[in-house]
Amino acid sequence: MHDFAPSFWAGVALHPVNPKAYVQTVMVFSAFVVPETAYAPQAIILAVLCLVTMMAATSLWGMGGNAIRLFVRDPRVMRFVAVAASAFMVASVGAALIL
Repeated sequence: MHDFAPSFWAGVALHPVNPKAYVQTVMVFSAFVVPETAYAPQAIILAVLCLVTMMAATSLWGMGGNAIRLFVRDPRVMRFVAVAASAFMVASVGAALIL
């Protein structure tokens, strides 16, 4: 197992290919935009709320991963944790698409 931390810019480059971000955007805008009201103010408010929410969620996800890394030293256990977290993430996106 390698022991390197991805850079901030590597994380930024990952976001355009993150399917969860697209699912969230479609769901938020389709659920909360009122057609009879001016679009621009709604879009700005929703974009700001999404940005704040995504920043908080990403920060919590990163801090949680760092906490796990501090407590789990066995590479096999860490691999299991990484695969399980990935499976939960895929399942959550699948559930969002289905529901």
